[in-house]
Amino acid sequence: SDHYQFFRRLPPRWKHRWTFGQLEENCRRNMDSLEELQAQFRAIQQEAVTHRLSDRNCVDLVLRLSQLGLISVIYTQNGKEYLTHQQLEREIRDEVLANRGRLNITELQPLLNVDFSHIEKAVAQIIKQDKQIKIINGDLVANYYLDGVAEEINEMLQDAGELAILDLGVRFNLNAETMKSLIDQRLGRIIKGMLESDTLYTQAFLVRQAAQIRGIFVGLTRPTPIPPLLTKYKLQENLFNTALNDMVSQGTLNGSIQGRTYIPAIFESTRTNYIMKFWQQNKYIQLKTLERLAITKPKDWIDKSMKGGIMLTDTYMSLDLIRSIEGMCQEAVKDASWLDLIPVIPDVLTSSDIASLIQHMQTNPESAVNSAAKSAVVLGENYWVSQAFLDKCLACYEQGIKNKVEKGQLEIKTEIPEISSKSTEDSRKKGGKGGKTKKQESKREEMRSSRGAASDESAQVIKEAKELLTPFVEDPPSDDFVDFIAVELRTKMSAIRTEAARSIFVQNTDVKKEAKNFLEEITTLHQNIQLFNRGNQTLPEEDALIMEKHLLKTLCLELMDRLLMQQAADMNIKNVKVATPNDRKELAAKLGPSIAPEASKCLESCNGKSVEEFLVALEGFADKLEIRLRPLDKKSERTILQRHRDTLMQQLVQESNPAAVLHLVVILLYLKKHGVMIHPPGRSLGSIITKLGADVPGISQQLKNGQAQVVAYLTGLQVNPDQPVSDQLKQSSEELKSLVLGKDEN
Repeated sequence: SDHYQFFRRLPPRWKHRWTFGQLEENCRRNMDSLEELQAQFRAIQQEAVTHRLSDRNCVDLVLRLSQLGLISVIYTQNGKEYLTHQQLEREIRDEVLANRGRLNITELQPLLNVDFSHIEKAVAQIIKQDKQIKIINGDLVANYYLDGVAEEINEMLQDAGELAILDLGVRFNLNAETMKSLIDQRLGRIIKGMLESDTLYTQAFLVRQAAQIRGIFVGLTRPTPIPPLLTKYKLQENLFNTALNDMVSQGTLNGSIQGRTYIPAIFESTRTNYIMKFWQQNKYIQLKTLERLAITKPKDWIDKSMKGGIMLTDTYMSLDLIRSIEGMCQEAVKDASWLDLIPVIPDVLTSSDIASLIQHMQTNPESAVNSAAKSAVVLGENYWVSQAFLDKCLACYEQGIKNKVEKGQLEIKTEIPEISSKSTEDSRKKGGKGGKTKKQESKREEMRSSRGAASDESAQVIKEAKELLTPFVEDPPSDDFVDFIAVELRTKMSAIRTEAARSIFVQNTDVKKEAKNFLEEITTLHQNIQLFNRGNQTLPEEDALIMEKHLLKTLCLELMDRLLMQQAADMNIKNVKVATPNDRKELAAKLGPSIAPEASKCLESCNGKSVEEFLVALEGFADKLEIRLRPLDKKSERTILQRHRDTLMQQLVQESNPAAVLHLVVILLYLKKHGVMIHPPGRSLGSIITKLGADVPGISQQLKNGQAQVVAYLTGLQVNPDQPVSDQLKQSSEELKSLVLGKDEN
């Protein structure tokens, strides 16, 4: 048995040379030769020696020969033996052979009794000279050992049908890369099988696997998910995918694969016949219907398999059905009427489908209603209404308003109407160019939103529209149809109603003229406040705060006094006074519950520190009074600035008072330098002069001298005792004027 195992582990290249009997005869012959050599060695040892060397002499002799370079030997670890490099290599080869072709390098040191460094050098030399031996994971491995491993793998493979490389690596203590290289080099020569995804298979196993897959899928008649089949029948997924795809592509299996689902051809043909029959009967097909029929990408399937329709959001619709709907829409436009689309379209269409259908009819150049699309609008997502019908409704509303005006039945408010409805609306749509910064706008919008989205006026217009149009619209499809018309025409109806209300309000020419003058006065004050507020933003924070308070106490209070007095006059409130803050509060409280809160808010903001807050509150107050205040745009700002500049220049030319001259010069110089108007109190002139001196160094000294002369004039002091006060003031005024007017003009 031991002899057989030894013979079995011999390298393959030796096996064909000897039979077991020949090997046994060879061993016997070698043993006889060995015994003969032993006898000769004993005889030599027993002979008398004439010159005998001691151990010490032998050691010295070997050392001397080594120093002279005549011999190269390796010392053993105990120092009692020597061996040559060639002998060490031979012994290493013998140890590898004795261990059946595989031996760890670390095991050689105790076996050979030689330092490990010599062993490493000898191993490197062996590997360099002999390509049949290599190092794998610290082991010396001979090719005949790897051939033996391959033979054992082949035996295991033929028994099992499949083997994983990872399992083989654990079995033979080799890493996966080495094991794969071993198998690749001997596949088809020693190992009879095929390698697929780090697994070895026999051809018989693959055939069985393919037959099993074919048998499973031939019997399927409906779409079946693939993963459950892999689990149920314990199929190899890496082989399964390849085999299934090959069978489908070669026609062995009559079906198709969509994602991870197998669809038999019998099911596909039945499904296609059902879909086409449904399409021919109904002229539409929904995407969710296709999804229920196991079509994972219904839009792609429609593109490949169906023609003669339009893809809406969730439904594919026939062009013939669309053309019939287009014809009805065209007829409605021609008759100046309307069409409810719900009864004429399939009831399965979603709101997004209807919107997509309408968009197609309006934008498609080939659509029959494309040319008439501009003459119609869509209300409530499904009502196709001609523009001519809407014009009739608007004319009906206008006539109804006129009738109410004639009968005195039109409900109007007693407040003053807006300045100019059309221009004001346009300015609001444009956003008031340059009127407000983004931060200011967001703050105002925030405060506006608290008052609600819909105004009382809009609600009144819609209410009257329903009242007047309900008798006019015959057989409305639903209760909300008239509501949709009223909402669509709300802007135009509001303009008609506003115009009617204004015509009633301004029937008296004197009242109309007074209202116009009042509105112009309010507009001018409002524009000046905005203009001066923008100028304040260019000043340092401390100075800007003083300027804003001054503006609130002057122009803002003046504007509020004018609004309160006018509203009190309209409401016939007697004994009106606005001399003190208490007077204003009492008057605001008398304006009624709808106006009083907004008026009080404005008065409170006048006592605050922010002009911006006052403007926001003022806008709410003005809305209650039905006064539309326009934000200051760039064009208006330039016009007002020029007007202010011209006025101030004329005043400066005619002015002789030193304090007034200084005040005017500072304002005009600031306007020239920064392009904005300011409304400073007298106590702020000093800081503004300092800022101008920093901005324009050339005029700094003149401004300071002029300021000193004015202060001396007001306090009764004399700056220069050698010159009369009147001459000093005149000279100072002339110098200040020259900074703005120039010497010639002055």
